[in-house]
Amino acid sequence: MFNWLEEFYRIRRENRSCPTCEVLRLENARLLQENSKLIDRILEKPERVEVVEQKEFKPILPRNVSWNVRKQMLEQEDRRKAQLLKQQEKVEPITTEELEKELDVKERENAI
Repeated sequence: MFNWLEEFYRIRRENRSCPTCEVLRLENARLLQENSKLIDRILEKPERVEVVEQKEFKPILPRNVSWNVRKQMLEQEDRRKAQLLKQQEKVEPITTEELEKELDVKERENAI
């Protein structure tokens, strides 16, 4: 047992620290450096973030939609499409003569 104690004190006198202590010192130094970087980052002035309007966001629909709900959604889409088609049919096509009158094309051609 005394041999072990003598060797322990001899190593302590030569190296002044054991390998485990060196690892702990290096780890402590690394943590102090990371903490100082984090504190510097926190204390920086924040950058202005542009606020995005909520109109751009679309609601997230659940992936598992029951058939009844899905059927209602498809029917609503079909109704909207049919309504748009009816509105497009109501618009009467304009003839080229009417369009020329609106734009005064013939009068400009005569002036040139």
